[in-house]
Amino acid sequence: MMKKLSKILLVMALTLTVFFAMMAVASAATIESVEANVAADAGRTISVTVEYGSPEAAQQSTVLVVKSGTALATLADSDIKYIDQEAVSDTAVTYTFKLLEADRTGAYDVYVGGTGVDAPEDTSFSFDTKKIIGTITVLGDATKATAVATDASGNNVNGTVASTGAYEIEVGQGTYDVVLGKAGYLYKTYEDVAANTAEVNLGSITLIAGEFVVDGVVDTKDLQTLLNNYNKSVEVVDLNEDGVVDTKELQTLLNNYNADGYDE
Repeated sequence: MMKKLSKILLVMALTLTVFFAMMAVASAATIESVEANVAADAGRTISVTVEYGSPEAAQQSTVLVVKSGTALATLADSDIKYIDQEAVSDTAVTYTFKLLEADRTGAYDVYVGGTGVDAPEDTSFSFDTKKIIGTITVLGDATKATAVATDASGNNVNGTVASTGAYEIEVGQGTYDVVLGKAGYLYKTYEDVAANTAEVNLGSITLIAGEFVVDGVVDTKDLQTLLNNYNKSVEVVDLNEDGVVDTKELQTLLNNYNADGYDE
């Protein structure tokens, strides 16, 4: 997991690696090579190895990792995925770290520098994207449904839902809780979904309609909400989205009365 640096170290690292406001010296150290690799383990461990030429005494190495395409001139704290500083031992420094599960997708840029280095260098690495897919059946417009994957640290990854109800969530390798839902329906949760292959298919599910008061059960509170809006045009209660709350919604709710979950 990302190391937490002190504010002083953060400023120093940014000064060295982002804005590169370093004074050239006559016998400046050099960076001979930078290599970044992503391991195939469950946590997708990343290693960045920096080779220094003619390192100075007590030289410090710095590394900064951001999503590819991030503008360094307007860099914000939230853009920093990993940052660290280490003493140069002999001529090499290796950083080993993991990103949050929700960040283990796409490409990243790595910037390295150090005290006395005349020119910082950069490299990049990327993750293989995994997909969690399936199909949701609902009344009305399926694109208003949601598909969200949450990693162990509580970070959410929002998916897309097509008009057919087919959903797709792009994630990095890891384990996620997947929640499917739509306003007016009971939510469906799949726990501990392991995204270890290119595609994980959770299959098809019909969401249970009639929950207008979100408490995990279709009951009298939902029925009262429907009756209060009967013959009105209220989007969240108009399950089939035909412009009016009528007998179709009432019959749907009664069919699902006392429902509080899903058969696995």
